[in-house]
Amino acid sequence: MRFLTNFYSVLLVILICVLFTIMFVLKNFMLSMDENENFEYIPKYALFAVRINSSKLLKSTLNELIQTQDSEIRDQMQKMNLSSGESMFNGINFSSNFYMFIVPLEEEFVEGFLFNITNEKLFREYYKSQGDYIISSNDKVGLIFRQDREQINESIVKKLPQLAEHILEKKQNKTSHIDFPNSNSIISTWSSNLSDELAFANALELNFETNKIKLDGILRATTDLTQRGYYLKKKGVSLNSSLIPERINDSINKILNSDIEQSRIKAISINYSGLNFEQTTKLSIVPKMEVLINFTSSMNQDTLLYKLAKEKLIQLTDSSSFIFNEIEFSILQPAKDQLLIFTGVPTSKVEIREEIFELTGDPSLLFHIGGNSPYGQFLQFIPLFKGGRELANAIDSIHLKVMPGKNNVHQVKGVIQFKEAKSPILELLKLTNNLTLLE
Repeated sequence: MRFLTNFYSVLLVILICVLFTIMFVLKNFMLSMDENENFEYIPKYALFAVRINSSKLLKSTLNELIQTQDSEIRDQMQKMNLSSGESMFNGINFSSNFYMFIVPLEEEFVEGFLFNITNEKLFREYYKSQGDYIISSNDKVGLIFRQDREQINESIVKKLPQLAEHILEKKQNKTSHIDFPNSNSIISTWSSNLSDELAFANALELNFETNKIKLDGILRATTDLTQRGYYLKKKGVSLNSSLIPERINDSINKILNSDIEQSRIKAISINYSGLNFEQTTKLSIVPKMEVLINFTSSMNQDTLLYKLAKEKLIQLTDSSSFIFNEIEFSILQPAKDQLLIFTGVPTSKVEIREEIFELTGDPSLLFHIGGNSPYGQFLQFIPLFKGGRELANAIDSIHLKVMPGKNNVHQVKGVIQFKEAKSPILELLKLTNNLTLLE
């Protein structure tokens, strides 16, 4: 489902938004800690919810800012416009928790955000002026839906204002089963019981420590995920997963005009070590990457390539190579139900391992650019790329893993280890500041 594939990206966006507001905490720190009225407005029919413990995040960040010797952070804060009379919070009280939730609407799922507010007029004026939001509010709580027309159809967008007003008509979660047991976690998640609508559910907790970010929790599934997977031997940044959303398989079959019951992807394994831009008579983009795709049944390589070429998604050069845009790949078939796509690297061995999901490696490799083309050098100066590279260079390693457990309840563990003397909060804050100062 779409919201499951977007889950971790949504968490990152929420976290960055919170960190952005912290730069103005010195101006608004005297706000008293309100009771979390917004918690009681989480819809009782929500399938998923996230709590951001803003109070703990504010305290941790303020402590880091007071103690920091980082001249870049100090210089950035001096450049921020904190002029008297201007409100950077837009009526939202960021000294109290806020929540993201997901509810079904017709055949889709929509994400909403609940805030405690200090100024309803300011809240409504600002978010209405932005044009990208559907909002509702009362004197204590504000609700925001994004009008994401790329993700949801127009008929659902038209129904969002009515849904927003309905949610804030009365408190719904006063005696609800929605709960976040660990009040000390900076980010916590909650999922409803597994159902046809919810194939996966989780309860996760994310916390910041001195030089690391830790993730702990459980993942529940409606299907058995304990089968051992065929994955590439880990090299560079390695992503391995047997958690393949049905939407991906459905989309692939739709593109290929295939019967939906035909062979489907059951696992994927990716190794990535950087990107080269090579300039000869033409530009060649050469990622150092290999991708192993495992299918549920035998796959005819030639038939698949023919269909991709027929749909003009690729250009065939010979029986084992093809071009996608300017990227030339080669293909091997290690087994009848596997395809190995690779470029720029020798292929790795295939191993049998137990993890359901794993992301490991040095994230700086994601921003490693080589080759003789000026395009590669130009990329280094793009602010978003440069900021991401600086953050990745501050991280020593990433290790996120989901390991199989009993009764389809699986363990989630993760550590993002930062280099010595690097603060996770301050590094994320620097990235956010760099992007904000460009506006």
